[in-house]
Amino acid sequence: MKYVAGVDIGNATTEVALAKIDGQDIEFLTSGIGPTTGIKGTLQNISGVFMSLKNALEKAGMDYSDLAEIRINELRQLSVM
Repeated sequence: MKYVAGVDIGNATTEVALAKIDGQDIEFLTSGIGPTTGIKGTLQNISGVFMSLKNALEKAGMDYSDLAEIRINELRQLSVM
């Protein structure tokens, strides 16, 4: 069994979902949200990631050390013609 956080960095907010994974079983635990600052994919986003992660962990009564993995969404590049 392990606990995993999924992070979605958006244009205005950063959301985190916490889950417990036990073999093939996945149980959603809670979520957290924080503001996104700066341009997506930059170091300025880190404060929003930590804020939303801390928010979710507090709701679940957990600490950073309880997490086995933190997964961050892949930033998609858009091209304009």
